[in-house]
Amino acid sequence: VLPMGSEGTARSKGYRKGGEPVGPALRNVPGGGLNSRVVDLSQFLEMVFAEGSHGGQQILTPATLAEMLRRQNAGVPLDGDLSVGLCWMLNPIKGGKPSETGTVARNNGATLPSHCALAALPRHTTGFLVLPTSASAGGTVNTFADYALQLAR
Repeated sequence: VLPMGSEGTARSKGYRKGGEPVGPALRNVPGGGLNSRVVDLSQFLEMVFAEGSHGGQQILTPATLAEMLRRQNAGVPLDGDLSVGLCWMLNPIKGGKPSETGTVARNNGATLPSHCALAALPRHTTGFLVLPTSASAGGTVNTFADYALQLAR
């Protein structure tokens, strides 16, 4: 995970109207203070699929990981069908049966020049990232994410 403005990092650049937009530095704020690289997010998914282990080290206990993927807002009437884990939105695949796919864990993010969708099907040890470099790709990220989930089931 890299803070905005880190020098010497292998980050992609976002584009808007043919140029590179200059956005405000997003640091030390909730829900937008960190940027991640594809490698970091891929390793995070590997850790999720390995019950909290990565590179020979136990990063999270299996119990902690299970808690992250458990619905935390059950019984909250105002949330309706919204299912929220710790760091994850827990939604079924459109047109899919949760009994077949298991938990679908998703987390989207965005900065001014880019968008991201991270999704995991832990039961199937399958995950993916959608990382366009266009400021106008917000809706496309979710369309691609839904399509990839349908193919993965």
